[in-house]
Formats: sequence, structure tokens, C-alpha cells
Amino acid sequence: MAEIIYLTVQDMLWINLQVTRKVNSFEFMPLEQGTFYQYAYGSAQGVIPQAIRFYEGFLKNAPFAEGNETTAKVGFLSFLRLNGYAFQASDPFDAKRIAESATLDEGEHHSTHPETQTVIASVLEDLGIYANA
Repeated sequence: MAEIIYLTVQDMLWINLQVTRKVNSFEFMPLEQGTFYQYAYGSAQGVIPQAIRFYEGFLKNAPFAEGNETTAKVGFLSFLRLNGYAFQASDPFDAKRIAESATLDEGEHHSTHPETQTVIASVLEDLGIYANA
């Protein structure tokens, strides 16, 4: 199993900025806790269960004044893509269905860490949200 690539607190701040087009106030502890839901303490559960846990945990913590739901969606999809998973985003958004139908694309999985901001920008573009460089 390849090393799992994680988003940082700073990545989630940048995602929220792109999603809302402004700097929002936030509470640091819920932001950190929501971001850390990506990790499975003890033994790793694998990318798919960790992605679902991340999405649900980030929503539960709702650290930003605005844009928590879309920030969680972009974080969830970016986490999957960073770790080599291909998926079809759905409308209405259903994280569990997306994750369950996501497939590992060996051609997409990176042996070295991809440029995280580039991957996030591609997810934003897929969702019709265009990132500021």
C-alpha cells in the first residue's frame, strides 16, 4: 500500500478562501480537529474510510464563519484524488456513494507527492470553482 497523502490545516484554509472568495473568521481548534479527521489513529483504515471520516468530521466541526460544506466537499475530493482515486462527483453531493464508487487509478497515483495545490485546483475546477493563483 502506498503512503497516504494528507491535506494540512493550511490547505483547508486555502480551500475555504477559494470557495468563499474571502478570508473568513475561523476557530482554530475545530479547524485542526476537522482537518485531522483524515487520520486513522492506530492502524490506518485505508483511503476510502478515512476520506468519509474526514468529510463527516470536518462538517461536524464547522470551523469557518462561511463555506464549511463546500470546503469539506473540496477537501474530501482532493484527499481522494491526491491518493490516486478517480471518482464521479454527484449532485446532490453524496460522499459515501462517491467514495464507494471511487476506483484506484494506478496511473493517477503518485510515487512522489504531487503538488497539493495543483490537485486541489483541479478539484475546484471540476466543481466549477476557479482558484486564484
